[in-house]
Parts: sequence; structure tokens; C-alpha cells
Amino acid sequence: MPRSTREIRRRINTIRNTQQITRAMEMVSVAKLRRAQGQVLSARPYADQLGQVLRRLLADPRLLRTPGVDPVLVHGRPGPVARLVYVVITADRGLAGGYNVNLIRFAMSVLDREERPYQLICIGRKGRDFFARRGYPLFAEITGLNDTIDFPVAHRLSRRLVSLLEDGTADEVSVIYSRFLGPGRERPTVEKLLPLDRMAGEVTAEAAGETIYVPSRAALLRLLLPRIVDAEVYRILLEAKASEHGARMAAMHNATENAEELIDTLQLSYNKARQAAITKELAEIVGGSEALTQGGGQ
Repeated sequence: MPRSTREIRRRINTIRNTQQITRAMEMVSVAKLRRAQGQVLSARPYADQLGQVLRRLLADPRLLRTPGVDPVLVHGRPGPVARLVYVVITADRGLAGGYNVNLIRFAMSVLDREERPYQLICIGRKGRDFFARRGYPLFAEITGLNDTIDFPVAHRLSRRLVSLLEDGTADEVSVIYSRFLGPGRERPTVEKLLPLDRMAGEVTAEAAGETIYVPSRAALLRLLLPRIVDAEVYRILLEAKASEHGARMAAMHNATENAEELIDTLQLSYNKARQAAITKELAEIVGGSEALTQGGGQ
């Protein structure tokens, strides 16, 4: 602990200034989280509804033989999966508690168990820097995303991932990200994105036949396949960004509270040190007075 009241007072002022910064950052994160949370809650039903329509269409396997429909996007190429791409989504900045650390640790556990060859697409500087320093096979990187995710950003990423599947660069694309569970609560998740075979076979042909499609099932399938990928990528980016804002809000809230506790502790030390200094000064005054009195009486 500091020895003088001046040092204690200097530390209290420094911590109080830091506390003002963390409180301001918390309020900014609250505003960003509120907006991102609203986007996530709106995107989830949209993606779910698109998935339900796609599942009903894929219940009829004959549609995949329709001209203009790429079966690779749905079922991939024949044979074993030989080339994988993992998209790892982290933050560009820190000060978000354990958000980046937990996500990178989870990604490492997934990649260490992977026996097939893979490449990484890192979204966010934290993940990019970590995996690049350790020699992981980096295929591409995307940094500098805004705090608010726009659909055109998701669309461009979606087209890029689909092109990897179509040109044979990848047989399977998976995404490692943090799923948003609530303010300050997120769960690292790995999710297969492409191909879309996880959506096939979940609806019977009889159930699919109960719906009438205009202009036709084939036309709707051609229209829907790329859009379902867009919607999934958009939802995943929103989930990751909301998780980041929530983690940063919680981290700044905890930092503000810890600063308050430290200020209280230092204030107590300051009062004790000040009391000890006053007591010492009084003792010196009394001792000097007694010495003067004794000297005058001789």
C-alpha cells in the first residue's frame, strides 16, 4: 500500500478517472447491445422461416435435378469430404472480458480434433493475430467490421463462401462463433453452414405436398437457395456482434464496480494514514511542549 496520504490520494484520483472511462464505455456498449439484440431477435424468425420453406422443397428430391438448381450447394460433391474451411469470428478489439479468449480456446479445441485438412477464414483481428502467430493455415481474413452489421456485408461474405464450394476450394464450410444467449451471456458454437444437407430430409413428401407454390417449386428453389445462405450468414454475424457487445458491457460494468471497491479500500487507508499523521503531529507538539515546560522550570 502507498505510504503517504499524497500517494494514496493520487491513486484514488487515477482510479476514479479510470472508473469514469469504464462507466462511459459501459453505457456505449449498452446502446450498441440494445440495437444488436433487436437485430438478432428479428433475424432469427426470418432465417427459421426460410429454413422451413427450404426443408419442404427439399423433401422432393426431384427438384434438385431441375435446370438452374446447383445440387452441390445442397448435398455437396460425391465422395468423402476432403477440404474444409472454418470461419472463426472474433472481435477486432479487446476489453470484452473473456469473450475472445473463450472463443479462441473453443476454436482451438475444435481444430485440434479435426483430422482432415482445413483452412481458416478469420473475421476479427483478435482471432487473425492469434492463429497467424501460431502458424495455422490462414486462407483469408476480414477485419474492420462496423459495430452495426449491414445485410450487404453478410451478402458479400455469403457469396464468397458459396464460391469456395462451387469452385472446389472447399467441400464443407463451418463457422465458429459465439451464439447470443442474453446480455452478458454467450456460448461458443461451431455450426456447419455449407452444404445445406442438414436441412434435407426433415419433412415428408406428403407434408411438402400440402403447400402450393407460385410460380413453381423449381423457381422458388432456385430463388431460395442463395438467399438462405445469405440469411444464415447475416444471422451468425449478428449473433457474434451482439455477443461481443454484451461481453464488453459486462466487462466494463465489472470494472466499474471493482474500481469502486478499490476506491473504498484506498479511502479507508487514506483515513487511517491521515489519522496516524495527525496523531504523530499531536504527539510531537505535546512532547515539545513538555520539553519546553521542563526546560523553563530548571
